[in-house]
Amino acid sequence: MAIYQAINKYGMQEFKLEILEYCDKTVTIEREQFYLDKLKPEYNLLKKAGSVFGFRHTLLSRKKMSEVALGRLI
Repeated sequence: MAIYQAINKYGMQEFKLEILEYCDKTVTIEREQFYLDKLKPEYNLLKKAGSVFGFRHTLLSRKKMSEVALGRLI
């Protein structure tokens, strides 16, 4: 959500997407962690590669997931 709000505020032209490195899929988490530690990206919410520790769904997202789950019980 933070990146979406920043793009809306500053415009798409202020952002870029770039491939930092090509690597074998067996080391992607390791390499992601390397770049997280080195670059400390502003919009990356999670500080540990491959982890969801610290991530929180918004209240709206949790409500939608609850409604979907309730629909499956019927």
